Amino acid sequence: NIHLVARLIAFGALARTGSRGGHFRTDYPEKWADPAKHSVIQRSSETSEPEVSFVPVAAHPPPAFLRA
Repeated sequence: NIHLVARLIAFGALARTGSRGGHFRTDYPEKWADPAKHSVIQRSSETSEPEVSFVPVAAHPPPAFLRA
């Protein structure tokens, strides 16, 4: 569902407390301290609401077909 995906993208963007690249926030104009992280959104097992965590990029290597 495209509306759900759009909502989750916005939810993840609002969870970041800084700006990076083209994702500039007027309420957090300073550069995000650690931009080398993925935003991971999953459903809470208790409330069924989305929750965001940030994991290092190295924790999720690219799929084999993208590795050279």
